[in-house]
Amino acid sequence: LAQCDVAEDLFAQAVANASKALGMDYWVHEEQQVASGGFVRPHDRLIKPLHHKLALRMSIFASPDRAEDKAVLAIDQARSAKDPGLRANLLDRAIALLKPLAEPSERTDEAMEPSVEGESLDPRYTAHGVRRERSELWSEVARVAWKANLYRQALIAAPYVLGEQWESDGPDRDMIRAQATVHFIEGEARWSRLRRDGLEP
Repeated sequence: LAQCDVAEDLFAQAVANASKALGMDYWVHEEQQVASGGFVRPHDRLIKPLHHKLALRMSIFASPDRAEDKAVLAIDQARSAKDPGLRANLLDRAIALLKPLAEPSERTDEAMEPSVEGESLDPRYTAHGVRRERSELWSEVARVAWKANLYRQALIAAPYVLGEQWESDGPDRDMIRAQATVHFIEGEARWSRLRRDGLEP
């Protein structure tokens, strides 16, 4: 429901529905917890990032401190921007925020949400979780750029997604699907750039 609300730009309602989803009480097998990347409540893997993103959008009086959170806002603004030049500038801003980031490490900042009972640390805040978060952001940059025919930005983002390995502890299907999508985007962007430059074979 929250995703549908976002699609309709009903952000306050989306926050309410995401909060309700986080409050659900349910039980799952241990195998499902492992498959979700260590979440005691596997659906949190999808709900928590959505809830966090919505909270960023709704916090009009507070600018986030983390570069990743600033990139989230820039990408969301680029996705909804009508002016092509503004969209390109916002994607360039996201790229400029993400490029200089150091090797992912476990988070210890004050913006972290408390872990649920049974989790020593929310999986999003481990070094692996931060690496996953950044790869998802680069994937979003590539997708938004490709849909807007911004081939330069798409080609900048692609290597940051495709250079990761997601099968060390079993396949991460979501990230592998994201890589497959970005592989396609990279090929399309290169082909379109060649055609634009009159170099189509």
